[in-house]
Amino acid sequence: WGQSDKFVKIYITLKGVQNIPAENVHVHFTEKSF
Repeated sequence: WGQSDKFVKIYITLKGVQNIPAENVHVHFTEKSF
């Protein structure tokens, strides 16, 4: 967890993610998603 006046950062641990090829990792954020 980290925050400043304008931003909040959330750190997530994903077990085994280092074993997945980078091209197979995708993320999609919208205005109301978390």
